[in-house]
Amino acid sequence: MTRINVGVLKAGEGRNVIPSSAELQLEVRGENKAINEYMTEQVMQIAKGISISFDVAYETEIVGEAVDMNNDVELIKLIEEISLEQPQINNVNSDYAFNASEDATILGRRVQEHGGKAIYFILGADRTAGHHEAEFDFDENQLLTGVNIYTSLVQKLLA
Repeated sequence: MTRINVGVLKAGEGRNVIPSSAELQLEVRGENKAINEYMTEQVMQIAKGISISFDVAYETEIVGEAVDMNNDVELIKLIEEISLEQPQINNVNSDYAFNASEDATILGRRVQEHGGKAIYFILGADRTAGHHEAEFDFDENQLLTGVNIYTSLVQKLLA
């Protein structure tokens, strides 16, 4: 899914006054790097067009990004193997489309660009609400399962 999220809009001094300035904070989220680059360019063109149309100045600043990452197959297989050894885990879905991003994907992609291997995975746990919601909480008992998976992964990779 590709989308542009407008998270912050600050403008004006009153409801019946043309604002002297405005600030718009948004984020482009696409399924891959090429889509993100395309959507970012489109946003920049729209901002430029509005500036020209209304004869006003504008400036842009990119302060972050969300990138995609493809897990390395050999690490997927290793995580599957280790996960199935955990008594608390009864299902492993290596084809699950998370459709979200994390800062960790920036690090993972950078590792891969330099010849390393990387994987990003999630550990399912009961939760009270969706991610980024005020009521979000999860079953903290699953933290130990995550530690066990990471410990086993490091041991197997260093063996």
